[in-house]
Amino acid sequence: MVKYLRAVLFVIIFLAPSVVFAKSFSGSATAKSNNNSMASPITITGSISALTTVYGTPSASSSFTVSGNDLLDVIKILAPPGFEVSTDNVNFFSNPNPVTLGGWLFVPTVPTTTIYVRLSATASAGTHSGNINITTYTWDVPFPWFFSVNVPIPTSTVTPAPLTITANNTSKTYGTAIAGGTGSAAFTSPGLQNSETIGSVSIAYGTGAAANAAVGTYIGSVVPSAATGGSFNPSNY
Repeated sequence: MVKYLRAVLFVIIFLAPSVVFAKSFSGSATAKSNNNSMASPITITGSISALTTVYGTPSASSSFTVSGNDLLDVIKILAPPGFEVSTDNVNFFSNPNPVTLGGWLFVPTVPTTTIYVRLSATASAGTHSGNINITTYTWDVPFPWFFSVNVPIPTSTVTPAPLTITANNTSKTYGTAIAGGTGSAAFTSPGLQNSETIGSVSIAYGTGAAANAAVGTYIGSVVPSAATGGSFNPSNY
């Protein structure tokens, strides 16, 4: 006998998404929507100071504060490339990873929170600027509204890091000559940052390299130059 077993019938209801309206604002004041009838859910207080550091070292931080009301979503705070943001001045986040404040519909209010901003250790030597982008959603019944606020960062400066490349000492037997050249790995390079490497250098041998050079010690006769390869960028040093 054939048995027929009943199965469950699932009825799926698809809800049409609501229309989302985007608003964009800049500055430290509480922003308004286009019709000036709805205050921004994001309030910014304070401004960021220009930052300075040496390549490979994060800068000291500058800060401003953020608060939120009538939130439909978390507040996301995203730093531009070259910068990092934090809520505790210890754990920093860099682009594309934002800091988040709040907890969706269950936490519609975010108290005043200090946001710390600094140049990252990997920011290249030169000048950097941009905007801290702060976004969230709020309700203006019957629609959700997307808000975006930019907090400008003044032009900030990363100076090149000091780097010393030292050729290894070498020796030879009287009556033989030694010649330099490219592609040498006989060197040390204290001062490299961010776990960077140098592939090779050119080595030139001076006094004492000739076959008839007298027995002795020739200080400063092994000269490195033209570092190349590896992961380092010479413009950061």
